[in-house]
Amino acid sequence: MIQIQESRVPQFAARGGIIPLDAFIGKAGLNLADIFYAGEWPKGSWLGVQYTLPLDNTGAWYLFWWNKDTFEEVGLDPDTPPTTWTELEEMALKTTVREGGEITRHGMFVPEMIKGARTDASFKGWQFPAGGHMFTEDAKSVLFDDAIGQRNVSWQLDMVQKLNDGWDNIQGYMDAVGASRTAFYNGLLTMRVEGVWFLGVMRRDAPDINAGVTHMPYDDTNPNARPRSISDDGWSYGMPKGAQNLEEGWEWLRYLTAGEGNLAFMGNLKRPSSVPKYNDDPLYQSEPLWNDLKSVLPLVEASPITPVNPDIDQVLKDEMELMMAGKQSPEETLASMAGQTRELLDEFFASL
Repeated sequence: MIQIQESRVPQFAARGGIIPLDAFIGKAGLNLADIFYAGEWPKGSWLGVQYTLPLDNTGAWYLFWWNKDTFEEVGLDPDTPPTTWTELEEMALKTTVREGGEITRHGMFVPEMIKGARTDASFKGWQFPAGGHMFTEDAKSVLFDDAIGQRNVSWQLDMVQKLNDGWDNIQGYMDAVGASRTAFYNGLLTMRVEGVWFLGVMRRDAPDINAGVTHMPYDDTNPNARPRSISDDGWSYGMPKGAQNLEEGWEWLRYLTAGEGNLAFMGNLKRPSSVPKYNDDPLYQSEPLWNDLKSVLPLVEASPITPVNPDIDQVLKDEMELMMAGKQSPEETLASMAGQTRELLDEFFASL
């Protein structure tokens, strides 16, 4: 058995490095849509074939966290976070503090997306609540170079200028995950984006902080936008090519993903399971924010994963930072991201 990041499943599958699970799933009579969250199990597939099953609900990379005490301090309802981009801008400005021409408390770092121990591509994080998509279902063609994608990049640049007085004031936070977390704990940053794991990190590092969690605010200028979040990564289990004792391996894989083993593992970590029914277990109920976090999980949608997703992520991150630094326009940024992404996709599929 192999533990594999879902962002790399298509690459392994396309090269024949992992074994299809469809025969095992069919023999066991499993309907994955009835077992897992809709935003989780599709990430283990490639071109209609299932290769892995999800281990945890790390697909919820993009959750919105806010400091309730700061909200109350400035006269905002501590239990009512922003649900739209308009509200986000208003609340971020209201919670920002400027002293002597410098910002001493930031309301929000819009481009900040935390993924494990590094910052992620903010373009992806805001593209889904903007009402957009990333790729076609076969993961071979780009969909983000449209009006929604243009609105996304332009809005992020606008927010950095309005909320943070420019990229130079927040670049250090973008490069160091611990810096923004510490600012949040100390009341120097009011709102931020990070995934499901942040709940455990926050309870460990700042157990007394009065925080809330909800879905990502959506673009209220787009009538088709709504609360939703992209999911194109996470941890999963599969079986590598050449593995022995496949039947036994399958039973162990099933136990750790769809079975009680998943509850035992994830429940003790206080991280949500990819199996909805397990998240109602008493193991989780002592956490005050658990129901709020759990309510966001069904809003997560699986985005088609390409065989070159890690490379595309780096392109998106680099190009967005060039724009934030004033080295290219939003229009140039979107065109460059789309062009480089197409080149990566074309090169990979031509190599098969």
